[in-house]
This record gives sequence, C-alpha cells and structure tokens, in this order.
Amino acid sequence: MSLLLPFQKIEATGNDFIIVSETHLPEDYIRAERIRSWCKDRTGIGADGFIYFREVENGFYMRYFNRDGSVGSMCGNGLRAATLFAVHENKLPLGTPFIIRADDGAHEVQLLSNTIGKVQLHMHGDPRNIPAGELGLNSSLKVLGFLNTGVPHLVIEVKKNLNDVDVFSIGRRLRYHPRFQPEGTNVNFIQPVSDDKLRIRTYERGVERETLSCGTGITASALIWAKQWAEQPEKIEVSARGGELTITRESDKIYLTGAVRKVFSGKILVGIDKNISDL
Repeated sequence: MSLLLPFQKIEATGNDFIIVSETHLPEDYIRAERIRSWCKDRTGIGADGFIYFREVENGFYMRYFNRDGSVGSMCGNGLRAATLFAVHENKLPLGTPFIIRADDGAHEVQLLSNTIGKVQLHMHGDPRNIPAGELGLNSSLKVLGFLNTGVPHLVIEVKKNLNDVDVFSIGRRLRYHPRFQPEGTNVNFIQPVSDDKLRIRTYERGVERETLSCGTGITASALIWAKQWAEQPEKIEVSARGGELTITRESDKIYLTGAVRKVFSGKILVGIDKNISDL
C-alpha cells in the first residue's frame, strides 16, 4: 500500500530542505534510499537535505539528514528552516525564543519576522591549525583553520578571485583527504572584504557539491577569521551565493541570522509495507 505524505520545502539563503512532521510519518519509515529519492533533482522534490521534525517536552527536535541519506548531527540553515516550520505549524508568536534540539544539543531559536530566522550555534573546541602544505594547496589558497560548529569545517582564504575557484574539484578532494578521515570535512573558501565582511563559497559533504550557503560553514569561517584580530568584531556580515547572513556574539552565545522562506508544500507518494494506522 502507499501513503500521500505531506511535506514542506523551505529554503534558507538558497540552502533548501524537505521537512516532514512525525504526525504524518513514523520515524521507522525514514530511510536513506527514500531521502536520496526525495532530494534528487528533477525526479524528486529536490533539496540539499531532509529534516524529520517532532514536538518534544519543552520544545522541538529535528533530525537532520544529508542529501545522500546520511545523518548529520547539525545543520545551521536547516535549523533556521525548522524554526520557520515550527512557528507556522504551531502558530507561535513572532520574535518568541524557543528551543529546537538537534543531535549536537539544544539551540535557542527565533523567527524575527516571516522572512528572517535567528539561531544559536555551538562551537565545539577551538580552531585548529592545519599546514597548507599538508593538503597540497598552491600559494593562492591559505588554510586559516579547522573548526567544528556542529559539523567539521575547513576554512581557506582565497588570495585571488573567489569566483574563479574550482570549488567542486578542490572541495571534493579535501573533503575526502586522509587528514580528515574517517568522517571527512566540509570545505569553505572565503574572500575578505574588510575586517567584518566576508564572501564565501562552500563544498558540503553529504550534499557532495557546492551549495548556495552553509550556516555552520559561515559560522566557522566568521569565527576563524575574527580570531586573527586583537579586537574581534562582535558582528560579521557574510555574503554567500544564496544571500546575506550575519554572525553575532551576544555574551557567550553565537547567533546566525538570515533570510528563510517557504518555497512550497505538497504531498509525495510513499510506499509502506503495513497499515500506518496500526503503528
């Protein structure tokens, strides 16, 4: 038998996600092959990732899956998309802080307006230095550091034009580089505009291509860039191909803020092997 599964597609500065609520599908039916099919361009819904969303005590929980069906412990833009989903589905007041848990822990989130989402991200440890020579990079690419902001990120400063960088080829090679095994890494290429403004392009593992923006990558890049200055800027503006985002420090918290938008909602046919009403 089959089920028409309701979903929403939400994009956060060009990073797009399929979101499904547990009220419509038991978690047992979330499988890697289905996620790959749903996220596939042209023959599926098309997305960079999939979010399984449920209400829990004192907040909500999102389980994040990469486009290839693998589980991700965290996704910054996915968290902003889930914030929009939670507010609209549960009719929460705009501007009200609440909690969404991901596999890396609890995050304070807010929908500031119907188009702007703000989320708290965690930094796991301090930035680590990795010699550029170890990675086989030429002189136009300078390794600034490696940092986990829920998922691992390598940050590279581009000395030439950012638009000319072969993000796919270089990013894919570094994503699978022995230095970052077994889990691999995301790879961010940044070009400074000023002390508190950056341009960025990112190769995302699990998506296995360049995405229009990556929230955790933008956060890692901004934090590593700011670390260079004695007077670290409290706010850094980052321009990705999908739009503008801001990283701010508020006391000991780090926030990612940027645009978020519901693209469309619909239903997709899902084959199931028993009567879902029996579950």
